[in-house]
Amino acid sequence: MFRISFLIWVVVLAALNLVAYRYLDLLQKSGEEVVLLIGLMPLLDLFILSCYLAVTKRYAFTLVSREEPVGVMPRLAAWSFGFLLLGIALCVLVPTLILELLGFCFKTYLEAFIPEAPSPLKDSLIGVVVGLLMSGPPALLSVILALVGSRYRLVVTPR
Repeated sequence: MFRISFLIWVVVLAALNLVAYRYLDLLQKSGEEVVLLIGLMPLLDLFILSCYLAVTKRYAFTLVSREEPVGVMPRLAAWSFGFLLLGIALCVLVPTLILELLGFCFKTYLEAFIPEAPSPLKDSLIGVVVGLLMSGPPALLSVILALVGSRYRLVVTPR
């Protein structure tokens, strides 16, 4: 049975694979172990797709509007804590990769916007940019997920 959601998952996984392959040269600098893990990406894709098909064949997932919206703050705390743990794990497990990706991301920013800035100002601007790059997207995603979670609930029913 064909499902459009399966096709969406295939496209998303293909896009993630292509992004990883595009930055393979940055990953090679961080160590051979990371490059070897990229070789396992097709197996990971197969695992994700097979789990998705196994779960969605047995259960139906729907978002249902809540009668009374619940508080946003507990959900925001939970999502931000989860993203914080993920960020800490990434920084501990692959610190050189994170540093190289950050350097790659705002190297152009530093050259374009603050080439003539004095050293203390440049250091503080670098700290702000690193904070925005590492904490900005997870914080925004935490707020969005908390708002959605406070208005809707996930209902799982067996098929």
